[in-house]
This record gives sequence, structure tokens and C-alpha cells, in this order.
Amino acid sequence: MTTMVWVYIGYLATCILVTALVAKTLREHGPAIMAGKADASPLTKAKTHLMVVGFYLLALGLTGFVLKIGGTATDATSAIEVLSTKIGGMVLVIGLLHLAMFGTFASAGGAKPKLTDGLPLAERVTRN
Repeated sequence: MTTMVWVYIGYLATCILVTALVAKTLREHGPAIMAGKADASPLTKAKTHLMVVGFYLLALGLTGFVLKIGGTATDATSAIEVLSTKIGGMVLVIGLLHLAMFGTFASAGGAKPKLTDGLPLAERVTRN
């Protein structure tokens, strides 16, 4: 096998592993963020499942798309450089997707947490 085949194998394995770990985190903690509590309703669980599937589709689709983009490796040094560039870029994109999904989970929840007690800022400051 050529050097680029090993780069592709390493890139795909790493990106799939990172995607699965982030999706697992979203699946476990998404309902609590959406519902504001640990025990979520079936609707919250369904929304979480749909968002996790969307995350998988976006991350893995982009992983496949980026596979061909980048330099070529002819030796071990260039293989490490190409692999680090590809993996670094994808980890950044997966991190951004994770933040976007976190924001989506938070905004898709029901009641928003009450941050104020209904008093104007000046009264809250003087009471504390």
C-alpha cells in the first residue's frame, strides 16, 4: 500500500472515533440541556436523537468530502504533515459542530431558566 492509503486510513479512523465520542456526549447530555433536568420526556429524547443523527451526517459527510483535499504524502514526514493538517481541520470543524449542537439543544428546550427575579438591575444590585 502507498503512503497516502495509510494517511487516509489514519484520517478516517481518527475522524470517525472523534465523531462517535462527541455524538455520545451529545446523546447523553442533550436531554438534560433541553429539558433542564436529567429525566427527559419522550419528545425531548426524540429531538435529541434527531439532532445527534444530524451531527453524524454533517461530521461524517464533511470527513468524506475533505478526504481528497490536501497535499500528497510520499514519505513518512510528509504523511505526518498531511495527516496532522487533515485531522486538525476536522477536529476544529467537529468542535464547531458540537458547539452549534449545544446551542441548538439549549434553544430547543422548553422553559428557559429564570436569570433575574423580575427586578430592574439597580434594585437587584442594591438588595444584594
